Amino acid sequence: MSPELGILIALIAGWLLAVFVYLVPSLVAALRSHPRRWSIFMLNLFLGWTVVGWVVALVGSLKTHQQTPSMSKLVRSVGQSNERLSEELASTRVVDRIDWERVEPAAAKWVLGMLLVVATGLAFLYVGLESF
Repeated sequence: MSPELGILIALIAGWLLAVFVYLVPSLVAALRSHPRRWSIFMLNLFLGWTVVGWVVALVGSLKTHQQTPSMSKLVRSVGQSNERLSEELASTRVVDRIDWERVEPAAAKWVLGMLLVVATGLAFLYVGLESF
């Protein structure tokens, strides 16, 4: 085997390993059937190069998620409480219908994290463009 061929094989193997490591958060989310696996994939794909984006995607893929109820349970619960809900909703305003205790603070943390990732990516982009 010639040295050039050995170098080419090593480069291809290194490139494949780098792509695998780069996509680990997306793979973890897909294997865990995470409900936000496509969002994690997009974050990983476009902002994973910032390292902060990669870490945020990995944390998001490892975050536990609640299982959604089965369709039969959902239909049963809706059928049982349909009349009570319609009376309650008819007598309240839209703002009163929001259960503020159920709004998760994780949503606010996620938005702040995304803003931090975007700001970091823009800073890296600016520094990279300034070096030209």
